[in-house]
Amino acid sequence: MINYIYNLANQYLTNEKGAATAEYALLLALVVIILIGTLTTLGGELNLRLNEIIHDLQNAGR
Repeated sequence: MINYIYNLANQYLTNEKGAATAEYALLLALVVIILIGTLTTLGGELNLRLNEIIHDLQNAGR
């Protein structure tokens, strides 16, 4: 039984798929953080510009 647990742990620790998965997860997390930061920064500016356009369109017929 101890040999089974040892072999199972050894397979898990030497498996490179787990390391690659962790690297991809970290890369994905970095991309998400950058995307959230960019959208947060540009979101306020975009909202301001759209409100200006709406205001101009509402006042265009007057």
